[in-house]
Amino acid sequence: MPDLPSRATAELTVPATTAYLRHVRILAATIADDCAFDVEAIESLRVAVDELCALAMADATDTAELTIAMTTTEDGIDLEGRCSPVTEEPMLDPIAEQLLRAGSNHHALRLEGDTVHLELRASRPTAGVDGGR
Repeated sequence: MPDLPSRATAELTVPATTAYLRHVRILAATIADDCAFDVEAIESLRVAVDELCALAMADATDTAELTIAMTTTEDGIDLEGRCSPVTEEPMLDPIAEQLLRAGSNHHALRLEGDTVHLELRASRPTAGVDGGR
């Protein structure tokens, strides 16, 4: 595992279009790997982050930006972000809810004015009998 501080934050701002979601997914997967998440947990987190960001920017205007900040913690990763400006409140469907639950311990989307705020928390999986990775 890389020599990481116990708490560090990486921030990324991209145009709020699906073409840029891959950058967000790569950041999430890289940080999860650095935090010793196993392969399955990395993939689940990557999918959850993708889904949450896609929901946040579903009704973004042509000039909207998505900003996320991913912070490493003692037990996992916290993500906070915003997408602005948007025209509608995001709607969470049952499939999206399942994907978010599979990759996170907590997730939230809320509209304030023309900005969607998003949160996600993922705990590092505990090591199994074989010692983890």
